[in-house]
Amino acid sequence: MELPIVVGVDGSDAGLRAVDWAVSEAGLRGLPLRIVYADVRARPGKGAAGLGSATPPDRDAARRILERAARRAQGAGTEAKISTEAVGGDAVETLLDEARHAAALITGCRGRDTFVRLGRGINRSLAARAACPLIVVRGDATALSARHRRVVLGLGAAPVARPVVEFAFGAAEVRNAVLEAVRAWRAPAHELRAHPLIVGDPPVHQRDRAVQLLEDALRGPAADHPKAVVCRAAVEGRVDTVLRTRSTTADLLVIGAKRHYGRTELSLGRRIEALLQHSACPVAVVPHSP
Repeated sequence: MELPIVVGVDGSDAGLRAVDWAVSEAGLRGLPLRIVYADVRARPGKGAAGLGSATPPDRDAARRILERAARRAQGAGTEAKISTEAVGGDAVETLLDEARHAAALITGCRGRDTFVRLGRGINRSLAARAACPLIVVRGDATALSARHRRVVLGLGAAPVARPVVEFAFGAAEVRNAVLEAVRAWRAPAHELRAHPLIVGDPPVHQRDRAVQLLEDALRGPAADHPKAVVCRAAVEGRVDTVLRTRSTTADLLVIGAKRHYGRTELSLGRRIEALLQHSACPVAVVPHSP
């Protein structure tokens, strides 16, 4: 059974841009598309069609939102099989449940908020807990229509999990795009002064460590994707600032988030949250184990 691409909609233009992205993603990967609307005023199990105890106007609103989203998807000329559903309950919990049976979960973003009328922080909650990769569709219509043919993979200081790198290779492959792996580095303050245990220029030492991390992370996946065009960039600066800059000429930014067993949420960190809010292109957050 093929897992679908799932996109959450709320009736906003940001939600429709997420549908556009989801249609494209489903087409590129040859997967079905599932469009979901969460009606926070309804509760499951108390009414027909999964709309709980919502009043008729609420059911009408849900139907209109889903029909508009479906028309948008069909208007893109996709061959993907499209299904829609309105579910009663909290948007975050609804989409988390959908993520358990999805190849990827896609949401929209308007300014600093996602599903604005449902409240701030929904993307952060989804990124922290979703069982599948979450793609937050950032950027306005003009930016999203651009085709840079470049996927950026942001690497942190810790060894990078294979699933994150594999996802980035796959994203670049289906788009016929260059994969740019980026590792930001900064010399600690104490290394900016003379240090008896460091031979050579301290910033060069930090840069070389970043270059080695890139090589270690890419070696295995690159061998499995011999036709992939890969660029490596070790860049001095704050990781969120470096990746935000690179996102201006990218089709997708891929970052990993570590899942700690026994905890309900991923440890996202302020820098990942900053990218979810300020990236110039869509951001894919790929969960992985320590």
